[in-house]
Amino acid sequence: MKICHITSVHPWNDVRIFHKECKTLAQTHETHLIAPNVEDAEIGGVCLHGVALSSGRLVRQRQLGRVMQKALEVDAETWHAAEAQGQTRDF
Repeated sequence: MKICHITSVHPWNDVRIFHKECKTLAQTHETHLIAPNVEDAEIGGVCLHGVALSSGRLVRQRQLGRVMQKALEVDAETWHAAEAQGQTRDF
């Protein structure tokens, strides 16, 4: 199964998201993580996809389109959003 974890707030190496969730999923599934301001890479079996985002809550909310576009490009079978900032409404 191809899984895509999405965050627009947390850093890519967040303990809960990257180390506990994504790395565990990567043991048995193709796992992708979309996170702000990180270089595209593969670390610990997880494919990282960076999206350039500015700081500030209102600015981030307007930039969610970039995050969602990247998520659609990954073409996963399932997605998981780390925060409830209206991300899934754009799917």
